Amino acid sequence: MENKIIHGDCAIFKNKIFEFYQDDSGFFELIDRGKNFEFLREMGFVKYNDSISYIKLKRENIESAYKVRTRCIYNGWGYEIENIIYGKAILGPELETKSHLGLHVYDDKRIEVEYNNFIEEVDEIWEERTPIKGFKFDVEPVHYIKKDGKYLE
Repeated sequence: MENKIIHGDCAIFKNKIFEFYQDDSGFFELIDRGKNFEFLREMGFVKYNDSISYIKLKRENIESAYKVRTRCIYNGWGYEIENIIYGKAILGPELETKSHLGLHVYDDKRIEVEYNNFIEEVDEIWEERTPIKGFKFDVEPVHYIKKDGKYLE
């Protein structure tokens, strides 16, 4: 589950979803952080280290691209999942949640939750996807990962 939570720019290449960004030379670099190098080598990926591999592509090789904000309902309140790192889920409270927590609108306080507790206790997780200019947007705008207390993947 940990590698399935995405936040940022994504691209689809050969029907698989990857993180991506444009490098200084005008190419697009797709990144896999899931230690899948043996499988991805056949697709042209290069190993960067033990957990990361990448490939550089031209725009026309990318099937679809979009931005992702992953959000959730945790303990009955809305948060953006900003990161999952070092065994913790880093959650940014939405405006209504900030008010409930007694935080000021401009307060950028984050909530850290042990990852295993978060995965068990979170009510819903979904991705909000928006187009990136210049690319085909060929995905559902909202993709649920957990809904009604059940994981869908």
